[in-house]
Formats: sequence, C-alpha cells, structure tokens
Amino acid sequence: MECTKCQGFMVHERIADDQGCITEWRCLNCGFMVDPVMERNRCSQAHRRRRPDSVFQESTDASDAFDALPKTISLLEVVGENCQSDADGRAVNHLVEDLLNEGYSVKLDFHGVKLVTPTFYRAAVGNLSCSFPEELLENNFSVVGLTDKFN
Repeated sequence: MECTKCQGFMVHERIADDQGCITEWRCLNCGFMVDPVMERNRCSQAHRRRRPDSVFQESTDASDAFDALPKTISLLEVVGENCQSDADGRAVNHLVEDLLNEGYSVKLDFHGVKLVTPTFYRAAVGNLSCSFPEELLENNFSVVGLTDKFN
C-alpha cells in the first residue's frame, strides 16, 4: 500500500492496549497512520460537505460529444486554487461518482487551479476506473483545463 501523503511504503500494524486491539496502516517514511475508523470518518465528512450551487454548471456547448446530460465541476469553486489533499480528492471523487451514477456525463474543470498534486489527482480521478467500466468513462467523463505545467 502507498502513503497518500508522501507516496511512501505503508506497513500493517496491530496495536493492543487495555481497551482491545486495533489494526492500522503506518507509513515508514512520514509516519502517517490510517485505520478503518479514521477512514470511515474522513469519508463521511467528505459526504457531508455542502456542494456550492455554482459547482455544477449545465453545459450548453453544442460541440459536446457526450450523449448523457453534461455537468461541469469547477475545481476552483469546489476546492480552490490548490488541489492537494487526499481528502479533497476523495470528496471530488464522490461528487463525480454520484453524477455518473445519476446518468450525467461529467467534465472535471481545472481552469484557474494553480496547484494539483499527484495525491489529489489520484484520489479524485484514479479510482474511477475501479468503479465504472472503461467505455462509460471514455464516453461520459473528461478532464479540462489541465496544462502541460501539471504533467
């Protein structure tokens, strides 16, 4: 397993105390720890975040190749100029998954974003291929506004 903060190597640990035993993952490089309870809480906090009304923009571009109803997620408005944390990436991933499950096509718009970390991008986009068939993503998901400076 790879650390979401530093991409270091994670080890599985079992810690016992007078209350019982917990298992967790700990990064050997930076010490970041993840246990199932923490992860569940992070995910539920991401779901509770209120979506700004301006986050989803109806696309009216006639050149859209999407057959499904298009929605655009502005990362500048959802996250801000710096897209760097794993938690923000997971929150964006949940938004994208929800929209795809509702039958929308999704454009993830990076216009105006100044910083995109691999950790954020992996959390936001990387796991979509595990949740959806490749053909659905090819036809209903796109990323716009990324320039060569992020590659």
